Amino acid sequence: MGAPMNLSSFGRIGSIGLVCLALASGSPAAASCSNASLNGVYGLLSGGFDGSGMPEDALLQITADGSGNITAGSATQSDNGSVDSFTFTGTYSITKTCTGALILRDSGGTNHYNIVLDPINKQFRFIQTDSGRVASGTGVAEGAVVCTTTGGKPETFASTLTGTVLVTGTPLPAAAMGRIVRDGSGGASSVTTVDVDGTISILKSKGTYTTNSNCTGTSQFTDSGGTTHYATILVDGGDEILSLGTDAQSVVSGTAQR
Repeated sequence: MGAPMNLSSFGRIGSIGLVCLALASGSPAAASCSNASLNGVYGLLSGGFDGSGMPEDALLQITADGSGNITAGSATQSDNGSVDSFTFTGTYSITKTCTGALILRDSGGTNHYNIVLDPINKQFRFIQTDSGRVASGTGVAEGAVVCTTTGGKPETFASTLTGTVLVTGTPLPAAAMGRIVRDGSGGASSVTTVDVDGTISILKSKGTYTTNSNCTGTSQFTDSGGTTHYATILVDGGDEILSLGTDAQSVVSGTAQR
């Protein structure tokens, strides 16, 4: 599986899942939200199942204008191991109790979600409400961060990853936990504990990463089992990485925090 540098699932925006955001402090009655509470760039990680009951994860980036519009959106999705990328737009409405609705539109159709905001920590939760779809996830604000591959300092992240992998033609449940070090110049290393259907192994790997100016990127790690690839988004001021596996015949995603 390589080093887990990626996060949860999300299916094609049709699987993305409605947004349900939990308050970090205070009671819902004390909260006071509006459309302006969802404003800026967010990374989203979603996990669930498509209309056929197959595992589907997605990694998305959205830009909310604070007035109820998603002015830009992009996604990478793994649907039962088939990886796709696409763009979308949308609208949203937030009530004063910090709950609301999100609608995302891409070339495949329109998808609906319920959301709950956590304005204190600049996060939200979501769940999809379309019939036949099962998906939920978390959105995290990008925050103040300069995103670049080189010119940084070494950083250490603790990561987790869950999903399914194909082993000799059979999909098996898998999870991983590890320590990832980025050297600030595009190189990385990790030590990871991997569990595939109850079989535990500890893997050491070397890898590389890229970080685009919009905080999206990629990473790859090579260990004794081969090379694994991920799509990534840097959020929370650079303190968290959302990751989605992009290798065929696997559906894995997760987060890494420093």
